[in-house]
Formats: sequence, structure tokens, C-alpha cells
Amino acid sequence: MSHPTGKPTLSELRSYILRFKGACRGDVILGPEIAVDSAVVDCSGVKIAFKGDPITGAITEIGRLAVIVPSNDVAAAGGSPRWLTVILLLPTSMSIDDAKLIMDSIDAEARRYGIAIVGGHTEFTGNVVYPIVCSFVSGVVDRILDPKNIKPGDLIVVTKKLAMEATVIIASDLADDVEKVFGRDFRVRCLSMRSGLSVIPEARAAAAVDGVVAMHDLTEGGLLAGIVELAEASNLGFTIYEDRIPVAEETRILCDYFGLDPLKAISSGSLLIAVRSDSLDQLRDKLSKLRIEYSEIGFFTDDPRRREIVYRDGSTGRVEPPDRDDLWRLLDDIRRS
Repeated sequence: MSHPTGKPTLSELRSYILRFKGACRGDVILGPEIAVDSAVVDCSGVKIAFKGDPITGAITEIGRLAVIVPSNDVAAAGGSPRWLTVILLLPTSMSIDDAKLIMDSIDAEARRYGIAIVGGHTEFTGNVVYPIVCSFVSGVVDRILDPKNIKPGDLIVVTKKLAMEATVIIASDLADDVEKVFGRDFRVRCLSMRSGLSVIPEARAAAAVDGVVAMHDLTEGGLLAGIVELAEASNLGFTIYEDRIPVAEETRILCDYFGLDPLKAISSGSLLIAVRSDSLDQLRDKLSKLRIEYSEIGFFTDDPRRREIVYRDGSTGRVEPPDRDDLWRLLDDIRRS
């Protein structure tokens, strides 16, 4: 039986994936769990975070995202990304010059964040139609953040705007469609969101606040997937408010046109932060000094059965994790047409 594009559901992850942990080792501090962005191990007294990610949905931005996405996960775990390994799987329709272009982009982004490329593998194969980059980032962790430490009353903060990554991918890979409908200037504004796709700066600042107890990089499934994952990991409920959720006007326009929900679309660049209420001012100060936009969108509650969004009209709805990312659904439909 086939499976739709994207990550398995939370239920599938628990039943079929996460229960496989290999050998039991005492040096594993954080292993595979829901809402744990990176594994953390103790290496002779030094805590090291590890994260691997495939970039499968993007084409034009694939090199940049291959660095940013796993680095964001390491940063969200309280780590400083340092080392990168890259696997390029390229269709035989591409050339070695195409491989060089991807590596040029990876190299530039890695240099931007002080990350060394330490190895990997490159292969042309008839088994893929589009390029796939699998990247693995590791880094040193100063302070471990575990979502199990979230408590009722902790506040929910999100940085920047949601669905920026989805906006950039659409504006890059569907460039002709976007320019035809909305014009070149609009597309340029969408692409300008590339500069905000890393959460490393705000993650470093937030990790320095003692009252920050967990962070989560909002990737596949966007805000709704990320917040449900934190609630699942901590066995809590939550309330979020629609009118506090930050979405750029360009993103709203693109999502309306292509039939996407910005709360369910891939959102690298937005960091979800759980913070004790008495530490909110300190977190605000840290983010403000970096000129990073932030929004307090809700709070965690003690009832795991109550996970709700309060809409602008005052009505409420239950939040369920999306079965798949809205962007993947769009791209699948386009590639089949």
C-alpha cells in the first residue's frame, strides 16, 4: 500500500519507526522521540547534537536548505552547528556542473554560519527524478532543552513569520506562475524571505534564558504539526490564538491563490519556544536586541485532550496535526498534472 508524500503521522512514527532504538547505550542523552529535533550524546564529557535531513521538496533552493534545515534542528536542541556531511543523489538527467552549482550554494551557506563540510557522497542514479540532498549536521551542546520539561502555564512564543520556507520554495520553483499572476516585484519580496530561514541566532539567544525549557524548529507540517508534537512530548494541552499568529501578507496571498493553509505549511525560519511566564520579559529582551520579530501566541494547559485554537471571531476549534504538509500536496498535484 502506497504512502502519501511527507513524514509519517505521529501514530505511524510511534508504531513503526521510533520504537527502534538499536543498542542501549549510557552515552545517549536524547534519542529518537516526538518533538526532539536532534539526538544528543555524551562524548567523553562533551555533549554533541546530531541531526540528518533530506531536502526533497525544493529544487532551486536545495543547497541553501540542505545547510539551514538540519542546522536549525541542532540549534533548537541548544547546540551550535559545527560540522556538515552531505549526500547528493542526482538524476542522470543532471550534469556534474549541476552538482557543482548545488555544492557552491551549500558551501556559501555553511561559511555563513561557520560550519565545516567534513565529508559525504555524490551519486548520479536513475532511481530519482529530482535531486535529493541528505545533509547531516552535528554540533556542541551547552544546555540541553527537552520538551518533557514543559509545564502547564508555560507560554508559547514563535519567531518571525510562518510558512516563509513554503513561500520561498513556491516563488523559486513555480517562478513563472508566480510572476505571471502577481508580478516580478511580488516574487522578489517572497524570495527576500530567504535571509530569515535560519533560526540559529534566536535559538542561541533563547537558550541563554533559563526559563526557556524547549524549542522546536517548525519544518514539515508547519505550526500546527510543531505545537502538537511539543504537546505530545510533554503530555499537555494548549490554547493558541489565531489573531496573534504571524503570517506575512505575501504568504497569505500565495497560500490563498494555491489553496494552502499557512499554519500547515513548512516553516523553517520560525522557531517555536516554550518559556516560563516569569522569563518572558528576559526572552523578549534577548530577541529584541537581535531585532528578531516574535509573537506570544498562547500557552500550555494541563489537559492533553484540550488542544485548541481560538479564532478571530471568538469561536474555538480542536487542533489536529496535518496528515501531510500542504506544500507537498500542492507540489504533488503540479507534478502529476
